[in-house]
Amino acid sequence: MRSDCVLIGRVTSVACEPETGGREILTLVMIAPERFVKGEAPGGVTLSVPGGRTGDRVRVYLGSPGFGVGERVLVFASRQGEGGALGVTGWSLGKFGIVTDPATGAEVAVRNLPSEGLRGAASRTGP
Repeated sequence: MRSDCVLIGRVTSVACEPETGGREILTLVMIAPERFVKGEAPGGVTLSVPGGRTGDRVRVYLGSPGFGVGERVLVFASRQGEGGALGVTGWSLGKFGIVTDPATGAEVAVRNLPSEGLRGAASRTGP
């Protein structure tokens, strides 16, 4: 699968809502772009991520990436369907956190695949 957009940015909001029809839950992740590596999205980027929590309903998809407000990320994003919303390409495979390497001071992109899906579900569903 090819990405339509690759960007580095900071997560500004994370909100869950029922999908049209009410059976599924989506998490909408807004990112303020710092730099586009590929493509562009004028006015910011909103990603549609499967799963989340609305009221007493929780939907968890293992492998679905988690996002936190204030987190700096490198994201590979793809359009979902013709003219559809942007989603993360390959779910957790397309999302990296950007951190500073304590040994070198360099910024590096990191991913924690073994727990990413579970961490992501926990961050969207609360305690």
